[in-house]
Amino acid sequence: MEGISLSIHAAIGAVFQVLILSSVGYTLAKRQVIDRHSLKVISRLLTDVFLPAFIIYHTVNGLSETTLKHWYLFPLLGLIILIAAMLIAWLTSIVFKIRAKKLFLATIGFQNCGYMPLIMAGILFPPQQAKIIYTWIFLFLIGFNLLVWTLGVFLVSGTMPGKESIKKIFNLPFISTVIAIVIGLNHLQGYIPEPAMSILEILSRPVLPLSMLVMGGILGLNCMTCNLDRKTLMLSVIVKLLALPLLGLLVLNTLFSNLEHLLRWFILVELSVPSAVSLAVISESYGGDTPFISQVLFYTHILSIITLPIFLSV
Repeated sequence: MEGISLSIHAAIGAVFQVLILSSVGYTLAKRQVIDRHSLKVISRLLTDVFLPAFIIYHTVNGLSETTLKHWYLFPLLGLIILIAAMLIAWLTSIVFKIRAKKLFLATIGFQNCGYMPLIMAGILFPPQQAKIIYTWIFLFLIGFNLLVWTLGVFLVSGTMPGKESIKKIFNLPFISTVIAIVIGLNHLQGYIPEPAMSILEILSRPVLPLSMLVMGGILGLNCMTCNLDRKTLMLSVIVKLLALPLLGLLVLNTLFSNLEHLLRWFILVELSVPSAVSLAVISESYGGDTPFISQVLFYTHILSIITLPIFLSV
């Protein structure tokens, strides 16, 4: 019982660290210290410089033989989680007669599967275990990026994805993940000069704090004019933060009770995190109901403070 209590305390502490650091970006956005242009510059710096370095450094160091042999299972896992989430969302939308079915499917189906798990893993686990989880996250994101910039664009905007959307699938983080996998599969780690690895390590350091700043800033900018939709809020919280992780927990305990602890935690965190912040970016870029999406984003992130520690400590 004491071990469970300690796990809950650790999870609560990790979530509060995420909340406090993200609130810096949120507050700066609300006070208009940073505007959309400033946040876009920071985001580009994060995704085009620091995150690729982070991905290559931690993936090359964190790849195990088992992960290399079964790397394709992580994008597949992302697809399975998406299908399960959208099926539950679709049934919920029919039962409760939700009009904006496509938007509801998007906010339930796509989760904050990058920033939040990265931050939580970095806080909760020692460096060696965290590197393994980082690798799983990057592999998981291969499938996520493919789906969010195609199916996600369609669900949010109601239009088929164009060339710009397809281009965003093959972004620098995606390319960096592929490069890291190629290096690992061909055992080329030893050929990377030590100074190059040192530079990558230095460039990877700002990723976690910058990720929290960007995440908070996006929520702050997009939630300035949100009106509270109690029905949508209630259903979003119940389905996204309670139904999905509970179903996942049931499946894991029933069918995969002997699953390795670290992998079990990874699956649970991917099922328990709030809706994807990238949905707000898609809505603004391709047209969509940004206030609706932002409302779901804001409240699922806030209320995950309560739900995440519970599921991560089970």
